[in-house]
Amino acid sequence: MRKKAQISLEFLIVFTIAIITMCFILPSASKAYNKSLKAIDLANAKLFASELQDSIRLIAQLSEGSQLTLKCSPFEDWKFSVGPENITILVNEYNIKINTAARVVSKETNFSLNQTSCLLLKREKEEIFLAINRC
Repeated sequence: MRKKAQISLEFLIVFTIAIITMCFILPSASKAYNKSLKAIDLANAKLFASELQDSIRLIAQLSEGSQLTLKCSPFEDWKFSVGPENITILVNEYNIKINTAARVVSKETNFSLNQTSCLLLKREKEEIFLAINRC
C-alpha cells in the first residue's frame, strides 16, 4: 500500500511541475503567435497592394467598360483611404501607399475591411471606379 501511495505522490509532483511549466511557456508562445499573425497579415496586405496597383495599371489601358475583381482576405482590419492619385492601406499601424496611374474614384473614400472581400475595378471614361463587394 505504501508503494502505491508513493507512486501516486510522485505522479502528482511530476504533473504539478508540468502544469507550472506550461503556465510559464503559454504566454510567451501566445505573444509569438500574435506577432507572427501580424507579420503574415502585413505581408498579405503588401502582396494585395502590389496586385491592386498592377490591376489599376492594366485596367487603365483596357477599353471602357472593362472590369477586374480582386479578392483580399485580411486577418485584422485593413483601413483604406482612396484619393484620386493614390490609395493608402493601413495595416497594424503600417501605411502601404499605392500610386495609381489613373484617376481612381470610390463611393467611400475611407473604408475598412476585416473579412474576405472583393474589390471591383471598372473603367468608365477616364476614371477607374472602385467598389467593395462581399464574396
